[in-house]
Amino acid sequence: MQVRKVILNIHLTLSLLAGLFIVVLSLTGTVLVFKNELTQAMYPELFKVTQGERISYQDAQKSILSQYPEAQFLRIYTPDEPVTGGAFQFWINNDGKREYVYVDPATGNILGTLDESAFPNKLSVFHRNLLLEKYHGFEIVGIVGFMFTFILISGLYLWWPGIKSMAQGFKRRKATNPYIKKNDLHRLIGVYSIPVLLIIAFTGAVYPFSEKILGWFGTGWTPPAQKLAVQVKPEGRLPVDELVRLAEQTTPSSKATLIILPAKPEKNIDIRLTRSYDPGAGHTGNVKVWMDPYNGQVLEKWDPKINNVFYQTWVFPLHTGAYGGIITKVLYSIVGLMPSILMFTGIYIWQYKKRRRKKQQAEVQLNAS
Repeated sequence: MQVRKVILNIHLTLSLLAGLFIVVLSLTGTVLVFKNELTQAMYPELFKVTQGERISYQDAQKSILSQYPEAQFLRIYTPDEPVTGGAFQFWINNDGKREYVYVDPATGNILGTLDESAFPNKLSVFHRNLLLEKYHGFEIVGIVGFMFTFILISGLYLWWPGIKSMAQGFKRRKATNPYIKKNDLHRLIGVYSIPVLLIIAFTGAVYPFSEKILGWFGTGWTPPAQKLAVQVKPEGRLPVDELVRLAEQTTPSSKATLIILPAKPEKNIDIRLTRSYDPGAGHTGNVKVWMDPYNGQVLEKWDPKINNVFYQTWVFPLHTGAYGGIITKVLYSIVGLMPSILMFTGIYIWQYKKRRRKKQQAEVQLNAS
């Protein structure tokens, strides 16, 4: 009984401390599950692509440079990446400002641009760091995730009715008492949503600390710097199209979805490929190829079928629900609403018990006098 009381107090304390943050992150996450669809609905002009043979990456870059002469190219999301809706999406640095330029893959015409002020992007940044980037907001979100994980596990412990009464733990009692009704609602929503909420909470908790966690196992988000060393050559880099072709040759039946371009002359090019089943639904690809941009040599390749990159491949899809397509996305979106109900029913239960204790103490004092 003493252990149960301690766990109940921790459950309550963490819920009061982190409850509002959990609700905000859950609600924003519910929307961001459909970030791609939201972007396409809000800015349909960016995705009105022309059918036809795809132009080269170089021609698409020339089209952008004609409008943004000083643009520095950072990334290219290809038309095979679901987030682009069939267009080229170029990330550029334009006069110190990041912009996302959409290019028609058949004509090379610029369809439009977005920047960080676009609602889906702003919401994504808010969800990531609560607008506290300068104050370790990303890490704060991770800590909230760990608190939420413990709240869920402790809630499961408090719910546990025992083996013999297991079936009763999944049923709602027939009662008119508001406290019993709220208590059962809290209990049942918690137990039915906990499998998905635990996945969301734990992946959200570890994600900000991934580099440190992966470091414990002698790996990281990328291979060691010495494996990716590049020698600058005066003849310059190979065309992006050639590098993509060489990267796709390393993995049969694959398509490039993301190209991370070298920020400096001595940096490598990072090409992500998607092949057959991709838990991230194409987002960043499930095969990663690092290449020398001057000669096309493969410096390192991470393939889930060959390398032990389970964490790097699955942590983000598990957090967003992308791994099961529309079914898991809808499920995650619905479950993301549950923490709000849990918080309000939890506050009601806490206040009810608090008022009842005060009433009992007052009665004891009255009887004693």
